[in-house]
Formats: sequence, C-alpha cells, structure tokens
Amino acid sequence: MSFRISFGIASCRNHQTAKEPIRSICARVLERLEELKLLRHEQLNAFADEDLGTERVRGEGFLLTIYRQKLEGGKILIVVQSFYPTLWFPNFISFDLIGKVYAEGFVVEPTGAFTEAPRRLILRYC
Repeated sequence: MSFRISFGIASCRNHQTAKEPIRSICARVLERLEELKLLRHEQLNAFADEDLGTERVRGEGFLLTIYRQKLEGGKILIVVQSFYPTLWFPNFISFDLIGKVYAEGFVVEPTGAFTEAPRRLILRYC
C-alpha cells in the first residue's frame, strides 16, 4: 500500500526561485532533458522504464530519475524527475519521503520529432 500527496508547482519551466539548491536542481532537470533530446528514437526506446540516479549540487544530494513510457503509435514519453528531501515547503509527502518533486518531459515520435509532454502525461510523476 502506498500513500502520497503532491501539491504546488512541480514544473521547472514555470518555477521561478532564487533559493538554492532548488534553482540548480531545476537547471539540472532541464539540462538532462536537452541531453536526452540529442538521442535517436531507437536509443530512447532502448532505455529502461526507470533509471534512478543520485546527483549532487552545491553539496546537496538529490535523486534524478529518468522514466520511459511507451505510448501508442510508437511514441515514447521521456520524463526527468528530481526529488530533493526537505521540510522547507515540500510539495510531495508520502509515508517514507517528504520533499520537493519536479518533473519535465517530452514525447518523441517514431520520426524523431520532439514535442513537450502535456501536463496530463507528467502528472503521474509529480
């Protein structure tokens, strides 16, 4: 059984803050998205459904997870999600984690064309 509540802004594109390390974490999420857009459809299709990693920014550790979800018509949803454990105005609360979650993504067509993922597809990762 799992329990979680998420609320507030979970988008790095729309999140304006001067507070570190959140600003640097969001910059890393957006940077990672751009790196992934350099890959071909076949390469993204070969990714695991979930790739969990840890990173550090300004001495603070956070989780950076890449999700791959196959959509109909050969499309692929790629989501980059960060989780930063903090009690300072968290936007994510579960039984075992409290902190800030941010997620951004894109959809890649079989032709290789990219579009920004609609929020409805990203909500499950926020």
